[in-house]
Amino acid sequence: GFQGTPGILFQNAEGSVERRAGLPQGDDLLKVLGPR
Repeated sequence: GFQGTPGILFQNAEGSVERRAGLPQGDDLLKVLGPR
C-alpha cells in the first residue's frame, strides 16, 4: 500500500509504471502530470 495521500500511479516516458506517495512537488509534479 501507499504511505501518504494521494497515492499516484503513472506511466513514465519509457513506458514503465511509477508510483508516488503524497503530493508531487517541483519538477516531479511535471513528470507525474505532464505538460499543460
